[in-house]
Amino acid sequence: MSRRVLMGNEAIGRAIVECGCAVATAYPGTPASEIQEAVMAFARETGSPIHAEWSVNEKVAYEVALAASYTGKRAAVSMKQVGLNAAADPFMRSAYLGVKGGFLVVSADDPGPHSSQTEQDSRFFAMFAKVPVLDPSSPREAKAMVRLAFALSEEYEIPVVLRPTTRICHARQAVTLEAPDDAARAARFDKDPQRWAATPRAVLTLHRGLTEKLLRLAADARLAPIRTPGDGTFRRTCLVGSGVAFAHAQDVLDELGLVGKLDLYQVTAPFPLAAGFGRCLTADYDRVLVIEETYPVIELQLQDRSVEGRQSRLVPSEGELTPELLRGILATFLGLPPAATPARPPQPGPARRSARAAATARHSLPSARRSREGYSPATSAATRWGESGRSGHLPLHGGRHQPGGRLLSRLRPGRGRLSHHRGHHRRLHVFPLRHPGPGERRGAAGALHPRHPGQRHHGHDRSPAHSGPGCRRGTGAPVPLRDVVRGAGRVSCARWIPTTWPPSPRP
Repeated sequence: MSRRVLMGNEAIGRAIVECGCAVATAYPGTPASEIQEAVMAFARETGSPIHAEWSVNEKVAYEVALAASYTGKRAAVSMKQVGLNAAADPFMRSAYLGVKGGFLVVSADDPGPHSSQTEQDSRFFAMFAKVPVLDPSSPREAKAMVRLAFALSEEYEIPVVLRPTTRICHARQAVTLEAPDDAARAARFDKDPQRWAATPRAVLTLHRGLTEKLLRLAADARLAPIRTPGDGTFRRTCLVGSGVAFAHAQDVLDELGLVGKLDLYQVTAPFPLAAGFGRCLTADYDRVLVIEETYPVIELQLQDRSVEGRQSRLVPSEGELTPELLRGILATFLGLPPAATPARPPQPGPARRSARAAATARHSLPSARRSREGYSPATSAATRWGESGRSGHLPLHGGRHQPGGRLLSRLRPGRGRLSHHRGHHRRLHVFPLRHPGPGERRGAAGALHPRHPGQRHHGHDRSPAHSGPGCRRGTGAPVPLRDVVRGAGRVSCARWIPTTWPPSPRP
C-alpha cells in the first residue's frame, strides 16, 4: 500500500477500481466529470479489466451499468445531480427490482450552485426512490464509502447512492492506495419474470420486499450515526450534521474554542436514518441543531418540531453552508454574544518550506478538525484528516488568489503558462487556514495567502473591475485568445493549461 494526494473525484474513481468493478459508465457534468477520467486512468495504471464508457446520456449510462449488475458483476455509474433527473425512470424501477452484483450510483451535488441549473439534493431523490444514500465529509471518507456501498448493495441486493458535493469532489487529501480486488466474476443471468419483468401484481410484492430491506438497513450498525461526546458545558444540547457541512461546522467550533464542549453526531447515511436515532435525541437532548445541505432530509425523518435547522429557518433554506454562515448559525444556537465570541489566535508558520512541501500544502484538503483518519463507523472519537499545518476551508477563489498568478499583459508567446481563459469550471484551491504573521505576505508559489481564506469571495472578486477569471471587465463574457496578448483580463485558476503558443484546441 502507498499514499497519494488525490482529488475527491479521483479518490472515488480509485476506489471503484480497487473494489473490482467490472463496468463503469458516466455522463460528464461538473462536479462529477473527473470520476470517470480517474477510473480510466487507474484502470490503465493497475491493469484492471474494466469496461469504462462515456454514455450518450445519464439514462443510458445508468441502464448499461444496471444490466451488468443483473449478471452478478460489480458496476458503477457517475453523474451530477441534475443528471439523475434524466436517469429517473431506471433509477426508480431498479429500487424495486433490486440488483445482483454490487451497484454504485454516484450523484454529485452542487450546493450554491456553482455550475448547475438547480441545487437539488440527491439525498432527497434517494429517499423518494427508497434507495439508501451515503454522504461523505472528506475525500478519504468518500473513498472508504465506495467499498461500503458495494458491500451493502450485494448484501441487500439494492442500488446504493454515494452523494459527494462540489467541495468534496474538488478538494484534495492524502489517501491510501490498495491493490485492486479480483474482478474475474462469471457473468450469469437467472431468468425470473416475476422480478425482472414484473407486472403490477408482482410489483406490490417487490415493494414489500423493498420496505423490509430499508428496515434492515436502518438497523445496520455500519450506518449508525457517529457520536463525538462533549464535556457537558452545553448540557442537553447537540449538533447533528452530514456531509461537508458537518466538517465545516467542526472547523468553526475549533475557531470558536468550543471543540469538545457539546455532543456531535455525524450522520453518514442520511437515508434510511438509523432506527431509534430520533427517539435517542428526544430523550437525551432539549435542543438539537441539524446542519445539512441542501434539503432537510434528516430533519424530516426526525419528525420533531423542536429540532432547529432549515425548517425552523435558523439555517437558510437555500444556498451553500459556508463556514462564515455557519459561524453565525452556531453563535445564535449556542447563545454566544458577538463581542464575546472567542477566536482562535493566529498560528505562526514555518520560516521556510521546500518546494514540494509548498506544492502539497496548496493542494491538500482543507481540514475539518475532528474528522477521522480512516472510515470506521464503530469509532466515536475523531481525529484530524488534514495534514499537520495544511488545514483550511474550501474557498472558491478567483484569479487574484491563484498562487503565482500573472497578469495576462505579461504573457508573451513562448513565455509563461496561460491558465484557463474562460469564466467557468473553476477549480477549488486550498490555502493554509491562518492569518499571515507580522511582515509576512504572499510572494512566490506556496507562500502565505495575504487574507483569511475561510471567508467568502473578497470584495474585489465581485467588483465590476473583476467579474471572474478570464472575463472582460464588468461582464461575464469569456476573453478571446486573441485578446490575451493584448493584456485583457487576468490569469486565474487552471483546469486546462496549454503549454504551447498558440494553444492547441481542447480535446
